[in-house]
Amino acid sequence: MMSVSSGSERHRSHRLLDIRAHDTPDDLWMVIHNKVYNVSSFVSEHPGGVEVLFDCGGVDATEGFDDVGHSERAVMMLEPYYIGDVAPEDQKRGSSLRSSAQSREPSEGTEKTVGKQIKENVHNFVGPNLALLLFAALAISSLVLYLGLQRTKLPR
Repeated sequence: MMSVSSGSERHRSHRLLDIRAHDTPDDLWMVIHNKVYNVSSFVSEHPGGVEVLFDCGGVDATEGFDDVGHSERAVMMLEPYYIGDVAPEDQKRGSSLRSSAQSREPSEGTEKTVGKQIKENVHNFVGPNLALLLFAALAISSLVLYLGLQRTKLPR
């Protein structure tokens, strides 16, 4: 790892291989736009829940961060957790945090991505639970049919 000094702050250059080792609740790093953040102390405060951060621990979370359409305030909230940059040889090209002059609206294509995520969530729920859902639908329809027949039964 190469140390880089910036004023009185000391930031380092981190290899992706090293970043991957920081994926536990007590030691959670993530990459957003080629910048490395130690979010271990932010986990309990994250408005989107802890699971989202755990899923992004030790990896490049840029796409997920952008897809959510975080506000400019959320981007600014990252600053205290910044610990360095991804080593130049591991950096993704064309990836930088949006500036304050940029729009606060979600990134272009977010609707498609959100729709894709919803579809994936429905698929993940329905897939393993399909038999149960079919059984529930059959039971409810049978009950409705039975009750309907009971009401229309002619007295003898």
